[in-house]
Amino acid sequence: MKPCKQCGVEKPLAEFPKAATCRDGTRHTCKMCEWERAKSRGRCPKKARDAQRKHRYGIDGAEFLTLWERQKGLCKICEVAMIEHVGRGGQERARVVCVDHCHTSGHVRGLLCHRCNAAIGLFDDNVERLQSAREYLKNV
Repeated sequence: MKPCKQCGVEKPLAEFPKAATCRDGTRHTCKMCEWERAKSRGRCPKKARDAQRKHRYGIDGAEFLTLWERQKGLCKICEVAMIEHVGRGGQERARVVCVDHCHTSGHVRGLLCHRCNAAIGLFDDNVERLQSAREYLKNV
């Protein structure tokens, strides 16, 4: 637990952004106060996410929204409902939406939940490894 320098409320360390230069590894102001400060300066987290998607994957906000609507907000692999961002408390962090893409061509394949995106990443996007894992699970 630690008090926020901005709002004065004592919160768990998970409520503070990480900062390698600070002694406890977190910033002095909580995530909500940081967000409010950014918003008051005219910076919108949604615009920042859209700009990041455009830079990383080549899709703008409208293309992302088209993918989102086509998948009905569900992960393309496990079909669990996803959220676009983490709300207060961060309880739904494991289901944050990820843009899945081919690392070779850059082609966007779809939207996945964090768990499915990490899983196929750990298999290096290798279809044979995934098939082998599938067979292993079937035969256990």
